[in-house]
Amino acid sequence: MIKSDHQKSSLKLLIKKHMFTVRIVKYAFLLLSMILIFTKLNIAFMHPSIAEGIPFLKYYYLNHFFEETGALNSVTAIYLDYRIFDSIFEAGILLITVTGIIFIAGSDQGGDYEKF
Repeated sequence: MIKSDHQKSSLKLLIKKHMFTVRIVKYAFLLLSMILIFTKLNIAFMHPSIAEGIPFLKYYYLNHFFEETGALNSVTAIYLDYRIFDSIFEAGILLITVTGIIFIAGSDQGGDYEKF
């Protein structure tokens, strides 16, 4: 079947119109994948005391941080050993947020971004 120029141009307009929706779906899929990976890593690397549900975790960490991490400071041990994945993924979420803001804000020069 041979398509006319009008059909080709209307098809191009339709594709261009829905590209923004495709991008949103793609980024939503990536975000959900990242959440799933974060949850899986969080469960996989969870400290055994958390998994067992020791009621006074604060005292456990304060009494055992030196043997388990080798850090001289309890705050350093908690941030750099016990909560390292939390810190890494917080930075990742910040990066995704900034990227989303740049994406939604668009370009002043009329690039390929959608205008609201």
